[in-house]
Amino acid sequence: MIEIQLEEAMSGEDDLCLWVSLGYTSEANPHDVFHIVVAKEIDEQDRRLSMDAIYLEGDDQGKSCYRGADGILVSDNAIEVRLNDWGIKKLGFSESLVFLGFDTSKGESACKDIFKQMTEFECGSVISTHFQ
Repeated sequence: MIEIQLEEAMSGEDDLCLWVSLGYTSEANPHDVFHIVVAKEIDEQDRRLSMDAIYLEGDDQGKSCYRGADGILVSDNAIEVRLNDWGIKKLGFSESLVFLGFDTSKGESACKDIFKQMTEFECGSVISTHFQ
């Protein structure tokens, strides 16, 4: 697992989706970001295009994919993103990720609520939350 120190976490929702954006510093970018997006509804076109699963994106859409994680485990102090081979390839990481410091990052409280909501949708089926 690649350990990443989380600096900021933002979240929100609109009519179509719920999202969490995780801010951190990487070697390539002092303001790097990782997005997790869950659609609220899926239609037949989404299924045909394989867009009926969680969407993950790095610092640009060139580093993005649907179906890139086998699991996302969210606890009080960390977010573990268990990338599968597809996710590793499309997102440009060498292995799965764990964002540390979730309990002290800016915006973590609102993100916990969004992560809980994400689990209620089909696209969020790979997410599990474990909060005390």
